[in-house]
Amino acid sequence: MKKTNRKKILIRLENSILKSNELSLASFSPGLTMNQMQLMMYAIYSTQSSDTTSFNKVSFESKFDRRYNTADAMEDALALLDLKFGLLEEKKDKFGFYNVFQYIEYERGDFQFQWSEKILPHIMELKDTGKYILNDFDISKMFKSTYSWILYDNLKARYGQSTLSLTKEEWLTMFNVAETKSYVNNTSIFKRKVLDVAVAELNDHTELNVSYTEQKKGKSIIGFDVHWSRGELIYSATEKQVNYLQTLIEEAKANSILYVNLGNAELRIQAIALLKKVEELEKYTQPPSLLTTEAMSDKINEAKECIRKLNAIVEDDGVAGIQVPLFNWLEE
Repeated sequence: MKKTNRKKILIRLENSILKSNELSLASFSPGLTMNQMQLMMYAIYSTQSSDTTSFNKVSFESKFDRRYNTADAMEDALALLDLKFGLLEEKKDKFGFYNVFQYIEYERGDFQFQWSEKILPHIMELKDTGKYILNDFDISKMFKSTYSWILYDNLKARYGQSTLSLTKEEWLTMFNVAETKSYVNNTSIFKRKVLDVAVAELNDHTELNVSYTEQKKGKSIIGFDVHWSRGELIYSATEKQVNYLQTLIEEAKANSILYVNLGNAELRIQAIALLKKVEELEKYTQPPSLLTTEAMSDKINEAKECIRKLNAIVEDDGVAGIQVPLFNWLEE
């Protein structure tokens, strides 16, 4: 049963990727470093946002606020090329293991890559299926641990659930540390360095509130029950909305000379007041946008209403008004 909490997290759709629930729950071999996980996620982002299988490392660096050199690129590309993911359905006695990439190339900062055919259904055209998670880079780049990213994706993909009960061995496998002897032999170390880290980062940076309880057999810990509740993800204004508001503002400002030279003094005062009101909206176009899509729609309508009134004023004064640019809301 789904549980909710009072958290509200602002996310940007244009800064997010979609992954199928199956891919989010899939096991990856070998496990990835944070660099490699970020690189893979950015490859998905490039494909989904611009339908390309290439990107420049400068854009990757900008997205994750980091520096990235050729030696890093070579090490990470080799790891990603060796990456496989497994889809398991034990109840159906069914499984499959697939490569993620067919190839990855790099030249002077430019990445070129090709997805394997099997992974494409899990990263493309997902909105119609309804079976996907949304991962916002502003959230995930806050993670210091890959374990946080793994747990976040896994819990988000279990929509409608609020508890996940697994044996210790199953948790070790999920976090790709089943071969790490210190975690296998010492549950306290696994808790402190893996599970506690992931839970703390999810609580600090995401819409989830997470906790866990121990499964015991006598004095031995044999598994963990992870419990979580979901907060609300609020969509911030899109880049298209911000650009449209800026266009309206620039159109009004471009006609400022017209307003200050109106023949009727009373109309001139009204026009200047409306122009100032439009100019005050410019603060909402500065990045990062902290307005929701709905709030930005209100600001756009406010600007359009001011321009409508300005047009009425200049018409009364016998001057041609402003042509309001069209905005295609259907593309949002």
